[in-house]
Amino acid sequence: MAFPGPAFLALWNDVTPQHAKEYNRWHTREHVPERVGIDGFIEGRRYRHARPGQREYFTAYGAVSPEVFRSLAYLNVIDTPTPWSANMRSTLTHVLRAPCRTLASTGGGTGGALACVRIHASTTAAVAALPLVQTCAALEGAVAAHLGEVFEAQPSAFAHWKASDMPTHVLLVETEDIAAAGALSERIASLVADALPVSSPPDIDVYSLIFAIGHDDVDVSLRRTP
Repeated sequence: MAFPGPAFLALWNDVTPQHAKEYNRWHTREHVPERVGIDGFIEGRRYRHARPGQREYFTAYGAVSPEVFRSLAYLNVIDTPTPWSANMRSTLTHVLRAPCRTLASTGGGTGGALACVRIHASTTAAVAALPLVQTCAALEGAVAAHLGEVFEAQPSAFAHWKASDMPTHVLLVETEDIAAAGALSERIASLVADALPVSSPPDIDVYSLIFAIGHDDVDVSLRRTP
């Protein structure tokens, strides 16, 4: 099944500067593969771009259903972290975690960068979802687009990460490179505002892809079961 699948988890965060080097090593070598190795996960991607005014890191996980983010296997990994993960959690700052049901997805392949759109809309976007992602994916420099509706699935261990700027919807527009993601930001914002009953202008961050791994590629040593 192609990314993102019927559901995806969007995560934004910063990290304390003195732990940045270890964070990047941990995130690539353990954190993302450990989660993607759980049954029901399709793929994990991590992005980075230090632009003033946005969180530095973004991670996206695709899943075969929204229930994957409530599954025993996933909660087991969260509730019983490895020593490395337990140590790294305290270094994360400005965390925003948004599980989403995929409303529409189109395009092929994987873009080298991403325009990541946080949307606050007054009603569901189901009717407008497919035309919006099709229009975004057809933009010059774009390769795919995915729109999700945020739902509640917050493990108790992460309750303190509940953010005041939680979106109602998340739009991921994959692009050829970071320059394209930046150049398309204003156009994407305009398309979102025209298609959805937004209560405020959408927030758009741009990121470069630095790592991706599929479920079948995760080493057996990183797979855990309840």
